[in-house]
Amino acid sequence: LSYNLSTSRQTWSFARDQGLPFSDWIAKVDPKLEVPINSVTATTAFTIILSLINIGSDAAFNAIVSLNLTSLMITYMVSIGCVLYRRLTNPELLPNCRWSLGRWGVPINTFAVLYSTFVFFWMFWPQSTSNAAADFNWSVLMFMVVLIVAVIDWVFRGRKVYAGPVVLTEGYKGE
Repeated sequence: LSYNLSTSRQTWSFARDQGLPFSDWIAKVDPKLEVPINSVTATTAFTIILSLINIGSDAAFNAIVSLNLTSLMITYMVSIGCVLYRRLTNPELLPNCRWSLGRWGVPINTFAVLYSTFVFFWMFWPQSTSNAAADFNWSVLMFMVVLIVAVIDWVFRGRKVYAGPVVLTEGYKGE
């Protein structure tokens, strides 16, 4: 329940910033309850559908779990990679933070990017050498489909309407 509530809140926030397809519908908040009912409903339905997949096919469920892990790894690679790039090129542009890794920051960030890349690469491999479709790791296909849909959405809709939370952050100095 707590994961679903957290996911629905994150989904609502991203939709509020116009970061998702159907953002207007997902971001709608019930005026009486002051709860994003559509976001809660969508994430609950999505969770139920994903849970039911395990009943029908272990391969499909494993592909979804693998897709989840590869998505996490690429998220880590991009975000830590951007911080590492900034630390190496223009560290004075990094915002002030509550704590710092100090001189260990660059080596730790480098290790994190390398490790995430390593895990990302191996997560697409099948668990066995069997040629059966049930043993194939379908997450690589699913990842590419999600990536293509996301890029298409960004090109035709997202780049025109998505401002992102950074623009709304107090103290942000736009370029």
